[in-house]
Amino acid sequence: MKITVHRGMEQIGGNVIEISTDKTKILLDAGLELETLEDKEVIKTEDVAETELDLEKLLSENDFSAIFISHYHADHVGLLSLAKNLPSVYMGKLAYDIFKATEEYKNNIVNFIPARYFYDGKPIVVGDIRVMPVFADHSACDAYSFIIEAENKTVVYTGDFRGNGRKNFSSYLNKMPQNVDAVICEGTNAGKDGVNLKEVELENKMADVMENANQVFVLMSALNIDRVVTVYKAANKVKRIMLQDVYMSMVTDLCGNNIPNPRTFNNVYSFTSKGMDEEEYSKYFACYGNKKMGEKLIADKKFVMCVRSSFKNYLQKLNSIKPLSGSVLIYSMWDGYKKQKIIKDFLDFVQSIGMEIVDIHTSGHADCNDLERFLEKINPEHIIPVHTVNTEWFVKKYGEEKVVRDKIFIV
Repeated sequence: MKITVHRGMEQIGGNVIEISTDKTKILLDAGLELETLEDKEVIKTEDVAETELDLEKLLSENDFSAIFISHYHADHVGLLSLAKNLPSVYMGKLAYDIFKATEEYKNNIVNFIPARYFYDGKPIVVGDIRVMPVFADHSACDAYSFIIEAENKTVVYTGDFRGNGRKNFSSYLNKMPQNVDAVICEGTNAGKDGVNLKEVELENKMADVMENANQVFVLMSALNIDRVVTVYKAANKVKRIMLQDVYMSMVTDLCGNNIPNPRTFNNVYSFTSKGMDEEEYSKYFACYGNKKMGEKLIADKKFVMCVRSSFKNYLQKLNSIKPLSGSVLIYSMWDGYKKQKIIKDFLDFVQSIGMEIVDIHTSGHADCNDLERFLEKINPEHIIPVHTVNTEWFVKKYGEEKVVRDKIFIV
């Protein structure tokens, strides 16, 4: 079995990894580089840099039988929106539904339907390669790791994973094989000090902040479903309604009745931060009936509103109806995003109208303790670090002979 990392070593995101035998070739993930995503809240096809990996060319030069997508984050699936002639694509059902809906919301075209949806523990065989999806805890829901078997070898691909979310990490570890030939392992947090806070700890911290604030805003990703649940539970503790814009409402609605959404949760409402034409209104907003709220009604409620960095004008409008001084913005994303101009400008604005910014966040990626637990369980002969800028952590921990730095490796 040959492993070719077309992209993903010594960088965060943008994974494009090939697994091949003499008979079969597959790709694991097809992500955009994070640099492509900088300073753009909504990524459109025309925004993508010319320097991006040419997936179309890669596909045309190789006879790939399939692409397996671990989850719906753009740095793992975004290249699929740029290629027209795709082989069979496999991904989770909910992951595809969210990917398709969010791309179409941005007026991007999704030009594929998965050949088959995969589910936890249900193997898919392509040629002489067997892929077993394993449900993983990540900030994206319906995320998977893969156990790959071919030519009497076993390789694990982690995708993105963590142990501090609302899923049972021990259950995940118990599904993993032992003494594998190699692991393609994400290491976003490799070498970083500290232990990730658990989502339930964030819930309590948020509730404490929400208790005495005027109004509460949470700057977060609409695709972080665990965080949506955390914010809802915190708001519920302090008896505030939760407000989701139409984009987040669309995503949570897709996730089913157990995830806080305006359609089925009494104290969750939908709002729109911008004007909508008749088609948009009918497609994204009208469906919520009396669970829609306009600015004047919102201003009279005690609320927790999930926002994005493009909401400056909307918050100005709310502030003109009823001053937002004494309110709190909970920043619940990766701290590195604060360097981006669109985020920095938004944070400067909310402070200018008298709002306090409080950081309450935890990573969607495994901390060092959970990386060590995972690697101890599978006991790999070789480790191929990806999705990391700290390969040296793996080398110091596991030795130069075990850690693979080459982009092409024969198992």
